[in-house]
This record gives sequence, C-alpha cells and structure tokens, in this order.
Amino acid sequence: MKPEGDLFFKRLSEIRVLMLPVEGVLTQDSVLLLENGEQLRQVSYTDMVGLEYASQQKLRIFLIQRGNYQSVYKAINIIANIAFVGSVDTKLFEMEKFILDHDIDSKETLFIGAQPDDLDCLNLAGVSIATNDASWEIKNAASYISKYDGGKGCVREIIEMILKSQDVWFTSITG
Repeated sequence: MKPEGDLFFKRLSEIRVLMLPVEGVLTQDSVLLLENGEQLRQVSYTDMVGLEYASQQKLRIFLIQRGNYQSVYKAINIIANIAFVGSVDTKLFEMEKFILDHDIDSKETLFIGAQPDDLDCLNLAGVSIATNDASWEIKNAASYISKYDGGKGCVREIIEMILKSQDVWFTSITG
C-alpha cells in the first residue's frame, strides 16, 4: 500500500521517535524453544543496520518487549540511542510514559504494529504503520502497510522512508 500525495511524507519528515514492539515487528513471528525453557527470537540483519543508522541520525527509537528475551536485549544494547523496556503488560502504558517522560508530542511518533494489542498504540502515534503480515485490525488502522513482514525488513523500510523524508538517508547503506 503506497500512500497518496505529499501529506504522508510531510508527516514522516516530522517524526522524531520510532516506536515498535520487539515481538512480531523487529523479530519474526516465531520463537525457538530450547529444552532448558529459553526462548530465542531471530532479528533481521537488515533491520539492525537500519536501527543503527537511524540512531546515528538522531532518530530516537523506543522498543517495547512483552517477554524477557535477554538475547534480544543484548543485541539491541550495542546500538546507541535506543530506549528499551521489557516484560511489559501494556504497550500503550509504556508508550504514553515514554512520551510524557521525554516531553514528546505524540504527533512526532511513528508506531509499527502487527498484533491486535498494538491498536491503541497505533491510534496514539502521529503515523501508524502495519507490517505486511499484521492482523487485519492493524492493517485497517494503519496509515501505511509495509511491503515486508515483521522481522524481515519492515523496520528498515520504514526507517529509510523517515530518513529520506528528512533528507538524511544515504544510498550506500546496505543490508
């Protein structure tokens, strides 16, 4: 789905904070269960490169994680300028708290969602994005539907759109 007109890209140019859940957006919608009970999630290298570059360009990033996946936290922790909250019950509460604590206008936020419990966060954000494999509720509420599934390049696609609208993307980035 490609939004019509320049209004969408104007809204992207005003984004200061990218917000997204780890599960189903940054990671694929699958979990590897180990015999010891540990759960492993897979993160796209392309998305990680996008997050790193976005961070370098001073786009604030806020990741919300329902579970307590230490492997994801450790991988994300190497990238500067990323706020991370794990083991949350309510994504909306954490999003509202971050906005309030950092004196951010919700119109300056972009939220990427995939699951039905992301709907309230999509409605609060200035720009709402659905992964290609999102639930129908999320796709219906989103301003834009990514060409990519969660954990398979969706985050990088959206970061590229934001940074291009702000004239800070460069074409030599690869993933």
